[in-house]
Amino acid sequence: MPTVKADDLVDAMQWVSETIAGDTQAYICRQTGKIYLVPEDLGMLDEPDQSLPDDLHDESKYLAVPGKYDLDLGNQLVYDFTGKFLAAHYDHVCDLFRRKGAYGRFKEFLQGEGLLEKWYDYSDRREIEALVEWGQSKGLEIEPPARRKPQAP
Repeated sequence: MPTVKADDLVDAMQWVSETIAGDTQAYICRQTGKIYLVPEDLGMLDEPDQSLPDDLHDESKYLAVPGKYDLDLGNQLVYDFTGKFLAAHYDHVCDLFRRKGAYGRFKEFLQGEGLLEKWYDYSDRREIEALVEWGQSKGLEIEPPARRKPQAP
């Protein structure tokens, strides 16, 4: 069972989640645990150590790293946070997410409530939890994160 650092797995998920069209991808070697980041433009791989295996899309050898939305870390995460920390404002937050620009307005709202940093901590923690669960379900050993902040009571 290969070992993958949780921090590297989070970075790979964020890489995959950067583009809506799914133009960036990341894969984990099932044998070594090495992560390969595949940019939208393969011409960006000009370094010899950045070469990609020819069989990268072979599911028996490589796992495709999921994006945030593949792990239900999109709007549902917002609703979970709101229900836990802002239950009285749940309807207001739901209204924010019925229009474009919802995340910006949500973050402004959280700033006004003094909860923006708590949101970032919560979101980071849930990302790591979801990725660890995903990785373990795929047979990976996940090394605990180094950059995770201690949780406030």
